[in-house]
Amino acid sequence: MSLVVELFWSSDFVLTFFTGYYREGFLVMERCKVARHYAKTWMLFDFTLILIDWSVDVLDLLTQGSSFTQVF
Repeated sequence: MSLVVELFWSSDFVLTFFTGYYREGFLVMERCKVARHYAKTWMLFDFTLILIDWSVDVLDLLTQGSSFTQVF
């Protein structure tokens, strides 16, 4: 289930570059402006959370066979 959640949020991260935003009551859909706006607002936060999620899953996969996880 965690893989489904990670794939959802990873795809949402990409799709955000194609989603417009409102500025002074007008919808802005220019990709360059949308990307710049996203980079200035939520991009770093979103990327950090996605990176943490993927890192935890990869580390979990790498340590599944180790003797440390079998003890607990």
